[in-house]
Amino acid sequence: MNDLPPIWMRRWHTAAPSPSGPWTVTDGDDHGLLDPERGVVTVVDPADDRRLPGLAAALADGGRLVAYRHHRRAVTRDTTSFTKVVRPDRAAGIVRNHEVLVGSPGFETPRVLHATDDGRVQIETVEGPSLHGLLRADVDVPIPAVATALSALHAVSPSATVPPAEFDDPARWIAIVTRMEPARRRSLQAVADELPSVDPAGSALVHTDLHDKNVMSTRRGVHFIDLDGLAVGAPEIDVVNLAVHLELRALQAGLEAGEGRRRFENLLTAYQRRRPLDATNVSAIERHTWFRLGCLYLCRPSGRRLAHALLDRAARRAEPLPG
Repeated sequence: MNDLPPIWMRRWHTAAPSPSGPWTVTDGDDHGLLDPERGVVTVVDPADDRRLPGLAAALADGGRLVAYRHHRRAVTRDTTSFTKVVRPDRAAGIVRNHEVLVGSPGFETPRVLHATDDGRVQIETVEGPSLHGLLRADVDVPIPAVATALSALHAVSPSATVPPAEFDDPARWIAIVTRMEPARRRSLQAVADELPSVDPAGSALVHTDLHDKNVMSTRRGVHFIDLDGLAVGAPEIDVVNLAVHLELRALQAGLEAGEGRRRFENLLTAYQRRRPLDATNVSAIERHTWFRLGCLYLCRPSGRRLAHALLDRAARRAEPLPG
């Protein structure tokens, strides 16, 4: 099939895709709503978002907009804190997730400084580089320390308010991509049909969105940030997602073959020195994660060059579990 990117990607370099409704897109300065079927973008002002009434106030207070998803959430930043802006009925859940982890041994999380009725949750800034920043700077990533901290997170006894973990259905990602490019349905479905089943159930307290930008290395230790998705489930959900992202960054940097895989295996090996992992679930989750990322990167101008390589990883058997 013709693999040229859609015309709208010439300007809008970041998109937040979804299976229904418009996609939020940005060029770094402006934000817009994309109709992915038609490829038409309507420019919007995030401050006017009626479902996020706290956003206008956060921007008026001097916050700089660093992330935005129409009608769903936004993040602003000032010199000392981030402010998450969500629908007012969801702010309490973010505060609760931070409170669940207060004082937990073995890792750090940022403190909630203030929350308001209009959906603003102000969270302290964590001083220190993310794993993503370390990888981009070609600095050694403290994998043993991260594995130790992650095992400590998974050992926390969850409260009754924490929901069970769910796992993304490949059909959802096929629906997302084919809104933009219907001709891809057959090839994506062929990969999805061969993916093994995943069991997300478990007793660990899991982050559920643990990638290298959500892990910070500081003088006080390893910090986990962006705690909105805390759930109770299988620890492999976090370990594999982070390991895949470590391998992904090596692919993006054009490093020698095998370097990314070594990072993947080193994290799993270091984690297994502390807590066991289910080899079948590791293999299944890895392939599903590559599939999800391959689909996501088809929707990103900067990621499309790697999308097929990621989908190829989803289509073949994963490497044996190290250790």
